[in-house]
Amino acid sequence: MLTVFYKNQTGCVIRPTPLISISYTPLRNKIGVFGGSYEITLNGTIIDSEGSPFGSGIIPSGSATPFAAPFHGSLSKRPDSQLVGIGQSMQSIMHKQNALRELFALDGQLVELFPVSNDDSVPAPPEKSKAAAVGQRVEQDDNPILKFYPQVQSVSFEEGIYVNTCKYTVVLKADVLLDKDDKVFTDGSLNSTYSSVSGYFNDIQSGIYGFGSTRLTENELRAQFGGFIEDFSESWSLEAEDGNGNTTNRGNVTKAWRLTRNTSATGRTHYGTDGVRKGVRTDAWVEARNYLYKNVLYGTIYQGYASGNWQKYPNYYNHSFASGLFSLSNRYKGYNHSITENIDRVAGSYSVSETWLLSQEDAYENYKMSISSSLGGPFVNVTIDGTIKGLSLLVPSGTVYGGESNITADPFPLTFNDNRQPRTPPNTAYQNALNKYHLVSNSGRFGLISAIYKRANASVGANLNSQPKSISLGLNEFTGEITYNVEFDNRPLNLISGVLTENISVNDTYPGDVFAMIPVIGRATGPVLQYIGGRTEYKRDVGIEFVVDYTDIPYGQDRMRYLLSKPSLNEPIRSQINNVIATLSPANEPGIRKYFLNPPSESWNPKEGRYSLNLSWVYELSR
Repeated sequence: MLTVFYKNQTGCVIRPTPLISISYTPLRNKIGVFGGSYEITLNGTIIDSEGSPFGSGIIPSGSATPFAAPFHGSLSKRPDSQLVGIGQSMQSIMHKQNALRELFALDGQLVELFPVSNDDSVPAPPEKSKAAAVGQRVEQDDNPILKFYPQVQSVSFEEGIYVNTCKYTVVLKADVLLDKDDKVFTDGSLNSTYSSVSGYFNDIQSGIYGFGSTRLTENELRAQFGGFIEDFSESWSLEAEDGNGNTTNRGNVTKAWRLTRNTSATGRTHYGTDGVRKGVRTDAWVEARNYLYKNVLYGTIYQGYASGNWQKYPNYYNHSFASGLFSLSNRYKGYNHSITENIDRVAGSYSVSETWLLSQEDAYENYKMSISSSLGGPFVNVTIDGTIKGLSLLVPSGTVYGGESNITADPFPLTFNDNRQPRTPPNTAYQNALNKYHLVSNSGRFGLISAIYKRANASVGANLNSQPKSISLGLNEFTGEITYNVEFDNRPLNLISGVLTENISVNDTYPGDVFAMIPVIGRATGPVLQYIGGRTEYKRDVGIEFVVDYTDIPYGQDRMRYLLSKPSLNEPIRSQINNVIATLSPANEPGIRKYFLNPPSESWNPKEGRYSLNLSWVYELSR
């Protein structure tokens, strides 16, 4: 007996029961089988005055439809004959055709198949013989042996004159067949699902009709392989990331790569049960998405959060790209994982395009140098323009994009079975860019050990001053980029430590003639010059000027802010200034008989950090 639940509410039985044919078509590609579909064909006969549906205007009492009701209790399974007038056979058959078309007008209606033992016309089995012997009706099991929620492919009727009978064919399609407990009858194709983590199909369950396995519901089956699809594809491409690379303190540059993965699936519009509702529809693109998430994309949306192999660039266990071709080492990891999602609701497809930047470090660095010199200046100038682009292991589904990461817990806690432990969330791209800048610039202090200085100094023959002449920084937290412009020259090293700029000038004035100028009224050649004998004094003027680093400028409104912060009062600059004075003073020069210091002049600008000291000596030679 075949029962179709019209709109998943009213049970309708077709009489005579049509012949049923079920064929299974597996779905496969080059990887393997990933499911299948069932085609259920009903071949039946309409009788003008018998069976169900009923003829025009003939509906038995107690029936809400033109079809016989399912057998329950004392209702008769076989409808009574219908009175069809002479010449009304075609009218009755056409009416029944319309009823069949109406019955199969909707997709996803529950169809149940019952065994012949449900018919009360069948003799009772031997174990029920006692009840049969006294002529009592024996109640049979009302549970179906098979049920499904099909999509209607076609309803067709054979050609003819429709006198007494009309044959028909109904073709249905279902993704799964269910038992009375809504458990799926599994075939070999439903026993495995492809996993890109392991690179092959994993067994889900074994056996047919539950032999040797526990049968699963649709929801349980979905939890294992995601969704019902028609086909899927997965492709990878690897290309050099020209213009980007990793720099080292030794001056080496390692190559970077871009890995692209394209995955797509075409789903099947599925009708089934969620355990409560019947005929629940799931769109094809949703089925495709669920399949990709579960089987193909699994392991990539979380990439970078765990230690071990999981943390390395897309290298899932034994699935290593470019191995033996480009010979990429295991030092390469996949950074800046991005996902582009595409949904085609009409075609029922779902696709994802993923990219990784394969790098040995967590930041790229590019730079260029320019060298200049001129006859009007004594120094060689070297300028370095650089760009640092940070990379990140943050997952693309996270909420943090740039700036300083304040994640305190893993948003995707994972449980592993191979001793891998979730680790703390990774830095953002900007944090890694900042770390790289600190590394190559000696935390912004530069100096002899700075990688940026070493690059500049190696480009010219002269030894450059390790303290930059000028520095310009650009920060972009959204893109995770830092740009820098640093200029070096070969000016002498500073005598005062920790200052930004330094200028020391020495001006010596030597003796000259002593003479008198006598003005003469009306003298066309000017005054009369009269030598009076003797020479002028020896004189030396020294000027010291420098600008201290901003970290040496105190903030506040008190005396310490303005006066006591003067460099000449604080070590080590105080001693260094004294050393410069002692070096330039005439006191220690040979042949000087005596000397005298004029009143010194000292200037301090606490807001700008500018300091100047002017000294003047008058001295006399011993001969």
